[in-house]
Formats: sequence, structure tokens, C-alpha cells
Amino acid sequence: MNKFQLLAGPVCTAVLLLSQGASQAAGLSFSSGVATFEQSFDGAWTAAKAIDGLIPAPGTGSSGWAIFDTSTSATDSQSALFTLLTPLAAGAYTLTYTLTQNYGTEHILDTFSLAYATAAGPVLASAQTLVSIASASSSGGATLSLPSMGNIDASGTLPPTDVYTIVANINSASPITGLFLNVIDIAGVGPGRATNGNFVLTEFEVSAALVPEPSAWVMAAAGAAALAFSALRRSR
Repeated sequence: MNKFQLLAGPVCTAVLLLSQGASQAAGLSFSSGVATFEQSFDGAWTAAKAIDGLIPAPGTGSSGWAIFDTSTSATDSQSALFTLLTPLAAGAYTLTYTLTQNYGTEHILDTFSLAYATAAGPVLASAQTLVSIASASSSGGATLSLPSMGNIDASGTLPPTDVYTIVANINSASPITGLFLNVIDIAGVGPGRATNGNFVLTEFEVSAALVPEPSAWVMAAAGAAALAFSALRRSR
């Protein structure tokens, strides 16, 4: 065994341990879900049903948040707020969103944005901070583009059901108390991809992984160097 092999072992081990710690994501729990509008036609389609843990098989479910308004026969821009059961401590996080849309008949989100709240006891009128989206993908083959900060637009393939997976970064100086989903009506065609601009958000799930401060990486590098030096001395 040469000294390069001796050095590589402890260094790689230390860096690997730190990387594993940074990438461990925990699912977030919500205490409530509310929205500026919730469809009452053909059932109760509330924001709370989007966090109830129920995910019916594709094309068979009647659970989730929808916004078709029978009084105006329209689907307008609306917002949903999902309050965290336990606030996230101030810091930098990578959030992974899973937006399941299993209702069928192309009731899929079209244009929307993601944001977070830091107000104590957040409400729909609380200030929002848009997330920085790193990637967005569709299980049904749709194209998800990122036209501006925190915003997502779907185009191309229109599957009957879909699951969006979105990875975003946030860095907050205050505890994070809630997550916003804002659905956006562009040019009067509604925020969904159904023929009437509607959608059904079957389930809204989010996991969070804490991003270590730069000082943590420095300390890890120092620790790795110490391990390598110790291993080299023992080999001699």
C-alpha cells in the first residue's frame, strides 16, 4: 500500500460521511391546508385534502384540491397555504416537492409558483418569498419550464395524470412556517391544463434537507486532513 492509498481512505471516508449528512432529507408534516378558493361542485375539493396522505390510483380518485367556480364558470388564479406542523429552523435547505395529480382527464397543473412564509401563524395574506427552483420534471412526459424565479410552466405532452417532481433551494434568516402554492391564470385560460382550465392536486408532499454552512465543509476538510496525517504517521 502506498501513501496515496493511505491518504485517500480517511479523506474519502470523511467527505462521504459529510455528504451523506447533507443529503438526508426528511418528509415535512403539515398541520393545515387552506386556499383562497376551493371547489364545492361535485364534492369538496379542499386544500386540506391535498395533505391527507390519500393517493387514489390514477384515474380513480376524488381527493385533492381543485378550483372550478360554478358561479362564474371559470378557473382563476388562486393560492394554497400549507402550514408546517413544526417550523423549519432558519437556514439553507434543499426542498423536494412531489405534486401528484391522479384525478385523470388531463386535470393537470399548468402555470404555478412555489414560495414560503416565515410569519408566526401564517395566513393566506402573509408575505411570501419565492423559492429558487433547481429542476422540475414530469412523470407523464410534459415539459416543465422555469420562466422566472419560483415559477413553473407546463407545455408539450398532456398526459391524463401526472406527478411533478420539483427541487428547489431556500435560504431563510427566519424559521419557515408554511409553504405556498400559487396557481396562475394566464390570458384567461385557467391555471390547469384541463379544457376548462381546472386541475386536481391529489397530494402535496415536500421533503427538506439541510444544506451545511461553508464552515462545516472547512471543519470536515480539516478533520479529513488530520485523519490522513495520523494514518500516514502510523504507516511509518
